[in-house]
Amino acid sequence: MVAWISALSFNYLYDRTDSLLAIAYLSGVVLLVFNAAVILSYVLRETDVTANTIYRALCVFMLVALAWAMLFSLLELLQPGSFNFPDMPAEGHHLILSRLIYYSYVSITTVGYGDITPKSFPARSLSNVEAIMGQIYMTVLVVRLVSLQITSSSKS
Repeated sequence: MVAWISALSFNYLYDRTDSLLAIAYLSGVVLLVFNAAVILSYVLRETDVTANTIYRALCVFMLVALAWAMLFSLLELLQPGSFNFPDMPAEGHHLILSRLIYYSYVSITTVGYGDITPKSFPARSLSNVEAIMGQIYMTVLVVRLVSLQITSSSKS
């Protein structure tokens, strides 16, 4: 967390170097994945399905999508032109991050509007992995929660 905030702060305060922004994105990915893993460990240890269990599981899903957005932003920073942004004026990289957050949520839910598209091989590969991971997570999570609910209701 300290690395993420420090890199972002120095990037905005000083000369806005790509290396500081890359460190910020990378540390942001690590922070988000760590938090998602901690919350997921609570979800997997639950034996009864409550509203909090569902909220935690959804929180993991949202954090993972944000981590993918940071990873996509890092890729776009290191390899400009990895994504096709329609009608994009010259804007700062923080606006590219907001567009890639949108793209990440569209990809992880496999909605796929097609307005932002991956152009490079790494961008297409990462997008495929995110979509597959999102579907597997939701499928396994729903099956687990339903089976826990059936088990707990049959005990009572």
